[in-house]
Amino acid sequence: MRLRTLHAVLFAAIALILTLLGSAVTLKLAGKQLRAQIGGEMATVAGQVRRVLDRSVYGGWRDIRVLSAVAHTIAPTVDSRRAWLEAVKGSFPAYAWIGFADRNGVVTASTGRVLEGASVAERPWFTKGLVAPFAGDVHKALLLERYMPASEDGGPWRFIDVSAPLLDAAGSADGVVGAHLSWAWARGLTSSVVDPHAVKSPGIEVLIVDKDGSIILGPASVQGSAMPDTAKLWRKATAGDKFAVEHWPDGVTYLVGASRTIGVNDYPGLGWTVIVRQPVALAFAPAHRLASRLFTGGLILALVAACLGVLIGRRISRPLVRLTEAADALARSPDSATTLAPSGTVEVRRLAAAFTRMGEAVAERDRRLAEANEQLERRVEDRTRELEGMRRTAEQASQAKTEFLATMSHEIRTPLNGVIGYTEILLEENGLPPEQRRSVERIRGAGNALLTIVNDILDFSKVESGEIALDLRPFALSALVDEASSIVALGAAAKGLALTVSVAPDLPGRLVGDESRLRQILLNLLNNAIKFTRHGSVSLAVTGAAGENDGCTLLFTVTDTGIGIPADKLDRLFHRFSQVDGSIGREFGGTGLGLAISRQLAELMGGTMSVESEVDRGSCFTFTVSLPRAPEIAAPSAPGAESARPERLQILLAEDVAINQEIACKLLEMAGYSVDVVADGVEAVAAVQAKAYDLVLMDVQMPRMDGLAASRAIRDLDHPCNSVIIVAMTANVLPAEITRFREAGMDDHVGKPFKRTDLTAAVERWSRGRAAAAA
Repeated sequence: MRLRTLHAVLFAAIALILTLLGSAVTLKLAGKQLRAQIGGEMATVAGQVRRVLDRSVYGGWRDIRVLSAVAHTIAPTVDSRRAWLEAVKGSFPAYAWIGFADRNGVVTASTGRVLEGASVAERPWFTKGLVAPFAGDVHKALLLERYMPASEDGGPWRFIDVSAPLLDAAGSADGVVGAHLSWAWARGLTSSVVDPHAVKSPGIEVLIVDKDGSIILGPASVQGSAMPDTAKLWRKATAGDKFAVEHWPDGVTYLVGASRTIGVNDYPGLGWTVIVRQPVALAFAPAHRLASRLFTGGLILALVAACLGVLIGRRISRPLVRLTEAADALARSPDSATTLAPSGTVEVRRLAAAFTRMGEAVAERDRRLAEANEQLERRVEDRTRELEGMRRTAEQASQAKTEFLATMSHEIRTPLNGVIGYTEILLEENGLPPEQRRSVERIRGAGNALLTIVNDILDFSKVESGEIALDLRPFALSALVDEASSIVALGAAAKGLALTVSVAPDLPGRLVGDESRLRQILLNLLNNAIKFTRHGSVSLAVTGAAGENDGCTLLFTVTDTGIGIPADKLDRLFHRFSQVDGSIGREFGGTGLGLAISRQLAELMGGTMSVESEVDRGSCFTFTVSLPRAPEIAAPSAPGAESARPERLQILLAEDVAINQEIACKLLEMAGYSVDVVADGVEAVAAVQAKAYDLVLMDVQMPRMDGLAASRAIRDLDHPCNSVIIVAMTANVLPAEITRFREAGMDDHVGKPFKRTDLTAAVERWSRGRAAAAA
């Protein structure tokens, strides 16, 4: 932005801000004063209408009392009473009907002889007027309706009743004198008061509200309805005149004045409240016009200030333009520094001198900078060589760590497979004595605890180094949940816990994701829930919502009735090597890594994990994952396709360790499978060509030919067996090793040590998939 433009904008902005500020202050002060003035006027008009109404009703009430007191002397006959009633009605047009009734309620004389001979014994004005002077509230015409002409507004006739006892010569009540005041007269009275004010205050409306809150006179849109709850002033109104600002249901904000009727002399009044209202927008229109004029003046002032700013900016910017041209020349050629002739204001002349000195300093700086760059380049080369050496050292250390973890894992898992496998077999024996069974269960528990520690350390190492890569494949959600729940079902049953599982029916049948990692999270949460629950139940619920791009967000909820977690310890729950406290570690065991790993796995799948818990009431763990939908597998077309599966799966086990051979064979045969055993890869390649197998369980580290080479050889065979399912069964479980297995042609992986449920689940998973593909 140019300097002269900046001055114009600045001067205009200052003028406009000052104008707006002055307008706001003026409008606020004027608005407050205007509100008080108009509000007071509304209240005054309400008081005037109230007094006119009181005096008018009092006049009719007084006339009737006079009639009741002197009728027996001045008008003793029916004809004289009729004449007198006509004269009274003619003197006060508000009267719609006046009449005399005897003690039995029969009308004896009336104006126009209307209702003569009719009974009014049940009418309130008669029953109450027989006792004392009476003034009744507004009501619709009943007996008189058929004698009255059409009303001006086309609506029903309404009246105010006034009556008094008809006294005889002895002063006793001998009947009743009553009159009906037409309610149309009230509208004329209010107009006579309000119309002069409406000239200068447009939009004024009058409402008359009875003591029950019903609007008995007012605009057609509200007449006959109850006062809205937002209207508060009428409830607090007294004989004094008050005003307030209220928002009514029609969406309009009104300035409202109110005054309540109090009667005149001994006439007590009817308890009406007179409301005079005017829309605030019309009431404050003068203030708005004032603000508009102020704003227009401010715009004109801002325009004048902008012109002034342009002139001042142009005068200041001329020497600066020359200085800018010199700076551009210096930028194009630092060696061509020029000396500027002093001109302009003192500040600009000083700036020109400083610019000349700067040009000389720039040339000197460039020379020194070139020397510094040469030194820096030499240092960077030296430092790069040092960093390259450090990088090679770090890579060697990382490789050593990976090799150590792989070796440690394999060497621990191999004997653990024997410990856990044989305990699984022993526990399946029916004749095992109770004491020995408890000992075997404790051995199995210790082996499982050690396996958990090894798995957690390996998983944490993978997460920490960023080596975990999700293996995204289609899988069946319900099968995954069934498999995970069946794995932990025995543990829950052993503790007498109720295990419930529910999957929302509207979830997709198949999704694309890392099935094994999702199973790992579920098993971690379910095993924790069972471990920390002494009695009660554990439940798993799976729900979801549609995601973006044909995806699905799954919500898994694991709830238990266990020991719970204190609120102040929840923030430690997902930290590595962290448990709630030392006593939990001693009583229940564990490394404190499972939840930290599970949350990081959930986050890798685009989700989150959280927990809610209460001590001694239980815990609720939830996590979400976002997965794309997988194409649904078409249902079998032939009804007999399922029956084409062999009754017993034929499995080839390639394993060189005798203990592992015995354990795997025993567990598979207990599950109903037929198993053949070979001791190395060479025998495995020969066996699959000699006999048709449904699945091959392949160890990796074997003599003569390892499992990787054997898998590649089978895949390269020109034989139908080259498509047989190959599942790696090895203690090598690091991600890089599993990747090597898949690259060699293996379809799946079961880590050692394996439990019977893990092994049979893997076999069933592939047998179901093979059967579906065959169908």
